[in-house]
Amino acid sequence: MAEREFNILFAQTIESRMKDVKVILPQERAAKFLSLENGMKLISEDCLKMVDEADIVVAVLDGPDADSGTSVELGYAYAIKTPIIGVRTDFRISEDKGLNLMLSNICSTLIIDTSSDMAGLVDSVIKAIDENL
Repeated sequence: MAEREFNILFAQTIESRMKDVKVILPQERAAKFLSLENGMKLISEDCLKMVDEADIVVAVLDGPDADSGTSVELGYAYAIKTPIIGVRTDFRISEDKGLNLMLSNICSTLIIDTSSDMAGLVDSVIKAIDENL
């Protein structure tokens, strides 16, 4: 629940500051597929479709290891040459900049912010979006 609430606040804050930006949260889109017989397959297909349609991908990469689904989405975004902004607010250290080295090195921009508030974090993301589009 904590991650979902953070993602919603993060998306709302970005959209409130960048009126021409639409943030797509897979966690919100998944609900419409869950009751279907092949719902899990449809969710995975929808996630990749949203990456296909994105101008840029912003991914929260917190935790001791980044979410495996997010990692697949980022690999796909990298393969189709969509810019990636990785966001890490977690203080835990891993291989490279707090992440698996494959993830840290496919990000066009990697924002590591363990001290800022949401406004400061979004300022950094907006700057990165502007630099990558």
